[in-house]
Amino acid sequence: MNVIVASFGFITPIKRIDVLARAFRAVRSRCPELRLVLIGEASPAVDVESFFEPEDLASGRVLHRGYVSAETMATGWPPPTSP
Repeated sequence: MNVIVASFGFITPIKRIDVLARAFRAVRSRCPELRLVLIGEASPAVDVESFFEPEDLASGRVLHRGYVSAETMATGWPPPTSP
């Protein structure tokens, strides 16, 4: 069973993606099927990929989808669990 956690919205420093990344690593050690999907454009002040392990990004355990329209969300959910 895949467990998917998603974060929606424009990613800014106040959204504290760094805290989400630490929580993801802590929980993933106990729940290896955990996946994280970030949906939303990132502010230039946030380097989303820098908060996550390269292997989590490469394997698809962490996906940054960027901007996704409401129409796509309505027809394209759930997101893929692997690249």
